[in-house]
Amino acid sequence: MNRLTALVSAVLSFAALAVCPSPTTGAPRPSTVPPSSPLYRSDTGAAALNAAGPSARPHKPTDITFTDVSSGLPGVGVGAAAWGDYDNDGDVDIALTGSASTGAISRMYRNDGAGVFTDINAGLPGVVFGAIASGDCDNDGDLDILLAGDTGAGRLSRVYRNNGAGLFADANAGLPGVASGATAWGDYDNDGDLDILLTGDTGAGRISRVYRNDGPGAFIDINAVLPSVTSSAVAWGDYDNDGDLDILLTGDTGMGRVSRVYRNNGAGLFADANAGLPGVASGATAWGDYDNDGDLDILLTGETGAGRITRLYRNNVSRLFDDANA
Repeated sequence: MNRLTALVSAVLSFAALAVCPSPTTGAPRPSTVPPSSPLYRSDTGAAALNAAGPSARPHKPTDITFTDVSSGLPGVGVGAAAWGDYDNDGDVDIALTGSASTGAISRMYRNDGAGVFTDINAGLPGVVFGAIASGDCDNDGDLDILLAGDTGAGRLSRVYRNNGAGLFADANAGLPGVASGATAWGDYDNDGDLDILLTGDTGAGRISRVYRNDGPGAFIDINAVLPSVTSSAVAWGDYDNDGDLDILLTGDTGMGRVSRVYRNNGAGLFADANAGLPGVASGATAWGDYDNDGDLDILLTGETGAGRITRLYRNNVSRLFDDANA
């Protein structure tokens, strides 16, 4: 599969799970919940095509085939999903949240091979209007969980430490609970452990915060100057190739929609790069080098207020972003 097709497929799949309006009191379940969450296997034969060289690779969407593997996952709305090899057995497992026919769920599904995914009963609180991300925050060699959303009884943002054998323990990170937000792990200060980017609606207002990982389980708000947003999307990426992670952030500030790149200037300082992107909310975004020129480009989706967009922006040497008219 070519890299642009893979990038578009990944972000649109995520958007279908993660994009949601603001929650209402009690976070009611949507009136229509899909009966299942399909998992599609790529049958393109990527390894063989790569070995054969560029001339043998597909160049049209019709050349790429995805097959529903009938994984038996529950259908969810206003949810989120993440891949990660939580049991270190060499295949990726699934973390899934959202509103199912039984109510709000947050579940870990172990990949048992041949398209079989087994609920491990991880004991995570069910959330809707949520976000989930996997990362090894304590550097013990297994993936931990960052979970945010609305339980129906309140909002939460929690780090769950992976203790092995399918056991996840609340790290008591002290993060403010949010819904209709976004989460991402990233080592912004290059100190060797994963920090947290968190946005969303706390119930008392919108936030956009960076939390420095001071371990173990201690996350400190660095008071980064970012616009507070909800109905948001975030991503870490080193767009200017200076060796530290920058921020791509979208969402609704209450005064309007924004889509901004913040350059990491070190010491917890992030400066607006004035990337000139159209403001969106209720969308998704991702970094990726689609043109293989050595710098990260932007895939952006969402609602501008005047309509919905899905656009690809090319990163120029001048560190500006041009619409690639994809």
